[in-house]
Amino acid sequence: MRAAALLLVAALAACGVTTTAGGGISYPVGPSLAEFHVRERCGAQDASCHERAQELVSVILGELGAPVVDAAMQAPDDAPPDGRLTIIFDAQPPFEWQAADGASGTAERVVLDLTGAARGAESYAVVGPGLAYEVDSEQAEDLLFALFVLTD
Repeated sequence: MRAAALLLVAALAACGVTTTAGGGISYPVGPSLAEFHVRERCGAQDASCHERAQELVSVILGELGAPVVDAAMQAPDDAPPDGRLTIIFDAQPPFEWQAADGASGTAERVVLDLTGAARGAESYAVVGPGLAYEVDSEQAEDLLFALFVLTD
């Protein structure tokens, strides 16, 4: 049974699909991570990276910036677009979020597009349909490096 599970994980990684990484966090694996010159920081047996990421997301969601008008993702349940480094966080009870424009709410699923953090540009969080907000660049980098390490 364990061998079959390992083969499935290897096959998914080779295909570059999105997989759940545990702890309510999922992100692309395989070639899509290599495209951003990163690899996973912690293995499946080490939950410390995911715990740190969950803590960071809670802070990030309490300090969201301005609304993002043309976000690549429009809703947390949308399929991640190609060529984007997206991290999906699911939580029960839901996350609470607060934006600079005074908007606030809760969300069971939040997607952070960290493509900007990986490429030196803007990152954002999608907290609901049509609700995307800027993420502080330092916080986005902290989250990126909580989950990944640079490969070159």
